Amino acid sequence: MKNNISLQRQICLYIIGFTLITAGTLSYFFNKGVTRGMRNEINSRLLSSIAISALIIDSNLHDSIKSRIDEHGGRYKQIKKDLQLIRDSIKNINDVYTMRLGKDGRIRFVVDAEENPDEIAHVDDIYKDASKMLKKNFFTMKGPMVEKDFYTDKWGTWLTAYTPIFDSDGKRYGILAMDIAANSVKQETTRTLLITFLIFACTTIPFCIVAWFFGKGLAAKLKKTIDDLNESEKARDALSHMIVHDLRNPLMAIQGVVGLLQMVRNSLPENIVKTLQQIQGATEEMDNLISSILDISKIESGTMSISPVILNATDLAYGVTEDTKVIYDVAGVSIKFIIKDKNLNIFADKELTRRILKNLLSNSLKFTPEESVVELTLEKQKDNAVFRVNDEGPGISLELRNKIFNKFYQISSREVKKQSGVGLGLAFCRMAAEAMNGEIGVEDRPDSKQGSSFYIKLPLRK
Repeated sequence: MKNNISLQRQICLYIIGFTLITAGTLSYFFNKGVTRGMRNEINSRLLSSIAISALIIDSNLHDSIKSRIDEHGGRYKQIKKDLQLIRDSIKNINDVYTMRLGKDGRIRFVVDAEENPDEIAHVDDIYKDASKMLKKNFFTMKGPMVEKDFYTDKWGTWLTAYTPIFDSDGKRYGILAMDIAANSVKQETTRTLLITFLIFACTTIPFCIVAWFFGKGLAAKLKKTIDDLNESEKARDALSHMIVHDLRNPLMAIQGVVGLLQMVRNSLPENIVKTLQQIQGATEEMDNLISSILDISKIESGTMSISPVILNATDLAYGVTEDTKVIYDVAGVSIKFIIKDKNLNIFADKELTRRILKNLLSNSLKFTPEESVVELTLEKQKDNAVFRVNDEGPGISLELRNKIFNKFYQISSREVKKQSGVGLGLAFCRMAAEAMNGEIGVEDRPDSKQGSSFYIKLPLRK
């Protein structure tokens, strides 16, 4: 029950997490798109507003304003009144003003719609904080344009639009500017963010509730499936143990009879002796299979007794080669032991290491054609002794090189020409090698010949 609740919680958290990430991502891009759209709308509104506003300015009156003294005259007041009308008739516009180029080549104010005496820009005041964009385009501006980003001057931070103003003869006599305070734009952005958050919350909460109930139902189904698989695994293991123990007794009887006949082999016909060799090889292979089944169960359950000792790698490999010659001779395949590095001592379990090597040699024999040679080589690589079994078989494809070490995995008949066994020998080799802090694998032959090279690396004595 506790595991079922834990599984349900995990599934629910995964689904809820996925929902939150998905909703958050969608909300982010939605907000980004809306914000960009809102900014484009503001820019468009500024461009159209300032273009129309420029038509309201009386060019003759504006051109007659030369100095600060003119601020008391009717012409200045009329232009200022027109600018204030423009400002007040357009939403969120903070200020409208005109500029022109002074005789010294600097940008100077002409008329400002501002009423506050402390904030107003007077006639012929130099615009010291003009933006880079305005300075760059002041002489060449031919139509309305908007700042690409906010800029700051001594009056505040703004998003500003500009347009040239022309007289009736088409002569440019100044620039009209229109400011929107950055706060106004940011308020619009904040409002958009709030709407996005509300949409996010309203869509996410129901999804999370649905995810919880969906996870609960899915967890129950998965729990049942897992329980069924565990029961099947237990039943298969129990059956395997029963078969193993039932096979071992008659196998021992067969081995005993073969042993007795081998004692008198000199008096037996040649064909009988050859048959005895075949029976002996088959019983050894069967005995190794039975031992692999039992040992795999012990390793998986953690009850396998491993007794590492210092071993001479050469003597060990030579002994395995001699023990395996019988089945190789029967199969018509030669076995060759090649020592590349002598006097290598390893720290490993003797019996497990022997069985690993015998399994690798037996496995290679299955896929090696008659009159071929299988090599068992021994060499040193850094802090490891490396045993290699090089065969002349069809080779192992890249996608199968990890799979073949899994329990009960068999290479299909379409991929090799011979029966590959029950899929336990290599699984035992991998588990046993790892239990001794070793490594096992398969790759192409180092000499680039046809076939595979199975290797096992075991730590050298330190």
